[in-house]
Amino acid sequence: MFRKAILPASLAAALLALAACGSSDNNPPSASNTPAPAAAQSPQDLAQTTTPIKHLVVIFGENRSFDHYFATYPQAKNPTGEPAFTALPGTPTVNNLRNNNLLATNPNQTFAKNLPLVGNQPAGLLPFRFDRSQANTSDQSHSYGPEQEAADGGKMDAFPFFTGKAITNGAGVFGTQAAVLGFFDGNTVTGLWNYAQHFAMSQNAYTDTYG
Repeated sequence: MFRKAILPASLAAALLALAACGSSDNNPPSASNTPAPAAAQSPQDLAQTTTPIKHLVVIFGENRSFDHYFATYPQAKNPTGEPAFTALPGTPTVNNLRNNNLLATNPNQTFAKNLPLVGNQPAGLLPFRFDRSQANTSDQSHSYGPEQEAADGGKMDAFPFFTGKAITNGAGVFGTQAAVLGFFDGNTVTGLWNYAQHFAMSQNAYTDTYG
């Protein structure tokens, strides 16, 4: 009986002693109770603006056309084994090859000087999808004269002949100057397509400067 009575009393005394130690003003507060320092704010963050927008970031794909990266946006092929892309519900269409029937009928398809590049096969001069395994492509010519001739007074029909370059060890159209008609989709430039899901796009930017 004595042991049964003394154990609870000893435990109570120990708890009181611990409580007394914990309430001492000489002990520093624990790290969990220390308030975090306020994050410093830049003058731009503190400035009052008409809208919530305070920063504008522009991503400019230099030496790449809009359709080179977004020809079929927001629809990707999604082959097995590649990062899949599925557009969010309500994603708007854009001014690209897919929505202007330029994948099936393209002015470069019938331009006479283009035809010998793929053995007189006009179908080979239609825009085509680059696979992820073909991401390292040869750049087109950016010289002042050839780019003007490729635009052909606004007909936009002579790009393979004047600006196209064959890709080393390429096969089929990929190994001809018609490779300039190739494009990537959301399975290769997945990051850019994901950005496009959340930020504004400019698919109608033009310049009068060649080269």
